[in-house]
Amino acid sequence: MNHPAARRRACHLPVSFPFAQPDFAEIVRVLGPPCPIFTKLNCTGMCQYQTLFHHAETGYVIRCTACDRIQVGFANLLLTFREEDLAPFLRWINRIREEQQPGLNPVIRSIIIPSPCEGVSLLLNLKELESLINMMEIADSELKTLQLIQLFGES
Repeated sequence: MNHPAARRRACHLPVSFPFAQPDFAEIVRVLGPPCPIFTKLNCTGMCQYQTLFHHAETGYVIRCTACDRIQVGFANLLLTFREEDLAPFLRWINRIREEQQPGLNPVIRSIIIPSPCEGVSLLLNLKELESLINMMEIADSELKTLQLIQLFGES
């Protein structure tokens, strides 16, 4: 294939992908194997999910009941990771917030959050980081509540 995307070796999709609704196999065929953060879910997608957080302006956090993956939709970002990575991710972004300089302009995007993919980082401003943390804290609390309910339902 002579499409420019076929020569790229990155863990993100190109801006103009030549397919209407690409599936994972097609993405791998065109771009090559992804980095570990973008691995295929063990199910057909987020088809059976529990909503842990939803706000029309902020975003959402859902948990797939088939594979226990967490999907976070925030602004123009979509993150998917394992359920056990939710709490460490929350601790990590809280630490990043604590390390910010006092007096930082809250609307200038100057906070870089690296990802496991080489060359891919999140770029947020302080307000966005605080919104993401708030969203993740609510989702984490909701997940813990659901786990407690399930635990008591089993006894």
